[in-house]
Amino acid sequence: MNIFSLIFGKDKAGLVERYEGFETRLQQTAMASQVMEAFIQKQHCLVEAGTGVGKSLAYLLPAIRWSCKTGKKVVISTFTKALQEQIVFKDIPAIQKILDIDFKAELCIGSQNFLCKRRLQKNTGAELFPKGHQQQAGHILDWSAKTTTGIISELPFVPQSSLWNKIRRESDLCMKRKSPYYKECFYYQKRKDMSRANLMIVNHHLFFAHVASGGYILPEFDAIIFDEAHTLEDVATEYLGSAISNTQVKFCLDRYDNPKTGQGFWRQIAGLSQRDFQAGRKLAMDVREAADIFFAEIILQYGQGNEKIRIRKKGLFPYYLQDPVEGLISFLAEILKSAQSKEDEVEIIAFIKKLQTIDTALKIIIDMTLPDYVYWIEFQKLSRGVRCSLRCAPLEVGLEFRTKVLEEICPVVFVSATLAVKGTFDFYKTSLGINEEALELIVDSPFDYFRKSLLYVPAGLPDPGELPEEHYAAAFEEAQRLIRLLQGRTFILFTNTALMARISQQLKSLFPELTILRQGELSAPELIKQFKSNSRSILLGTNTFWQGVDIPGRALECVILWKLPFSVPDDPVPEAKMEKLVAEGKNAFEHYQLPRAVMMTRQGFGRLIRTQEDKGLVAVLDPRIRTKRYGQQFVDSLPSVRKTRRFESVEAFIRETLDLSLMGKKR
Repeated sequence: MNIFSLIFGKDKAGLVERYEGFETRLQQTAMASQVMEAFIQKQHCLVEAGTGVGKSLAYLLPAIRWSCKTGKKVVISTFTKALQEQIVFKDIPAIQKILDIDFKAELCIGSQNFLCKRRLQKNTGAELFPKGHQQQAGHILDWSAKTTTGIISELPFVPQSSLWNKIRRESDLCMKRKSPYYKECFYYQKRKDMSRANLMIVNHHLFFAHVASGGYILPEFDAIIFDEAHTLEDVATEYLGSAISNTQVKFCLDRYDNPKTGQGFWRQIAGLSQRDFQAGRKLAMDVREAADIFFAEIILQYGQGNEKIRIRKKGLFPYYLQDPVEGLISFLAEILKSAQSKEDEVEIIAFIKKLQTIDTALKIIIDMTLPDYVYWIEFQKLSRGVRCSLRCAPLEVGLEFRTKVLEEICPVVFVSATLAVKGTFDFYKTSLGINEEALELIVDSPFDYFRKSLLYVPAGLPDPGELPEEHYAAAFEEAQRLIRLLQGRTFILFTNTALMARISQQLKSLFPELTILRQGELSAPELIKQFKSNSRSILLGTNTFWQGVDIPGRALECVILWKLPFSVPDDPVPEAKMEKLVAEGKNAFEHYQLPRAVMMTRQGFGRLIRTQEDKGLVAVLDPRIRTKRYGQQFVDSLPSVRKTRRFESVEAFIRETLDLSLMGKKR
């Protein structure tokens, strides 16, 4: 029985012939059956399905069937934009083409991607835009009369952020039905489409923004499927915490009154007396100066490079912003009473709320008022100065995820190629607060890893924990050997950006004939685009490149894992989580570091084989995978592959399997 006849009945069996590229897979059918059962029984469900199972079809068909039959709405949430677009522009059109069922699916994106016609018209005058923006503003004005969506990605150019920020949709500046452009509003037209859809396709960031907003971003829905669900804990941690930076405060104040450009909504408020106008500017300048001193002292005292510093003591630095911020808020509250237009009222209220958010967040972080949170300072070097951010995040997202998601929506389906550790979902369920009985399924990949891939763990490498410099030298020598052999088509994955940068520089010197691409030098999409188009390239990446990167075919034939991806011990969030486990009498390594590292290793390994035709090798340049007691857990978590410690076997594999007769020569 194939997946179509399983979900839609035996009379639909012939549909398989009309679905381009479809082949019956027992793993896919088993997964679809389990997801359908979750919908019918209203039970949460966890599915680990290896690469090549056809996960998206296995959950889309049951979701469509259930939604059309019950009239209920399903959210599909992904981590990467690539998978989101695959579902919307490839999978769903293919299903719609062959199924005689009327269903609708909508791609959902953040509201700041939409043009606001009211703000565009308000800021149309050339004098209201900074120099150099007038030409782009003119093009956008022309485009606004033609576009039916108002989405930024439709523009034939990327608008300058300082321009788009003045004309995009902002939730706190939206006048809703009181706007003269409400009936033409691109965002609300999209909201109507979303409300009528059976499926809403979102990403995890938008979903957790929805959760953090109290449920105001997406229309009501009845079930959710999380694909790439292994990333949920990290995304939830980011959105359920707080962060305030010097650049964020500056942006907020510049939107109010920018002394350098002469821009800002304060200059457009109608009916202000000269006295009130100047007083408003003076009070804003007081806040600006207090913020400059506050962040400058933190930068001077704690760091100026790319680093994170844990905050362990309350009141570590004096809070200079309180009185200036409260003074400005009180002044604006009085001005609000005599606002002459709804637009001015909206602008002032939105600005007051932003000031209150900044003030509240900074007080929480400085005074460490939230229990079971971790607090830290983060520095990032910019072309001009340093971004200094004060941050906090919950140590456990499970409780909030449970109360705000699991207890509100049922079923919730979790799908990924890597959810289990040692054959169980226990670690994953604990991290997200999944306490009740849930349906569970693990299905292997249909790919023949043993025939098409090789795992290489070189003999004789020093332990990176005990002899870091010796390991560096030996691992670098192994990487050179592999690069000389393959002459490109290689990923090198790291856990440390400084180490990655160091190795990048050395490789550029040693291999001038190759293109060495490093994460951070270009955007991730541009790096992948260049890597795919150039077979003589090496791509170096950290955490984000271990997962969610899909490069099928011969563009990628070797993945090098520099070290096992244990959490960096001085990163504030992992460090605090491990400290909490120790305080509870638990082994932090066994309960946190090891399972996360195993899951990340599986993700890194998974970059190599993406289709039935793919083949190649994975090199792990960390001897602990075979010398430490826990190393076997990493090996057991991987697909069944051939293994070797001998470089001669690597050469033979490449010659025979990859058919590179010109090994070590330019291709």
